[in-house]
Amino acid sequence: MYDTNLTRISLPSKKYCYFLGVAQCVFTYNVSFVIESILKLSNDHNWYDLIDSEAGTINREVKKTISKVSGPEIYDKFEKVIYMRNRIIHGFRCTDNNGRQILGTKERGSGVQFYVDEKYLLDFINLNNELCDALDEYRNSHQEGSENNTNNATKSM
Repeated sequence: MYDTNLTRISLPSKKYCYFLGVAQCVFTYNVSFVIESILKLSNDHNWYDLIDSEAGTINREVKKTISKVSGPEIYDKFEKVIYMRNRIIHGFRCTDNNGRQILGTKERGSGVQFYVDEKYLLDFINLNNELCDALDEYRNSHQEGSENNTNNATKSM
């Protein structure tokens, strides 16, 4: 264990906590990136409403907006990212077979349990990198005509 003054509650390893933090940061970055992309396509939405929406609701908007322009890749990746993130967030603390504090979770529907181990977190981070690349490629290929809706996002900052 490592020293922390933030809590008296036992924590997983420093590396595991770091991976959890990175996972949260890349996910929230991509949610913002998705919202930006939706706002550039649709005057029917505003930043205030979308930022308070659940990721699944936002992904339904991806299907209605971005997917109609660029195909299903971004929607499909975001859907998988959301599922993996939900397994992390709805996980439970447990001790794995090696005696380490870790998160456990279960598949929704089947109830099959598994550990949210470092590999799972790294897979999640890498999938977020792929989603970010796809969003960046989408943004770069659809620059023209998007200036009108950019103000919807920036006015709120």
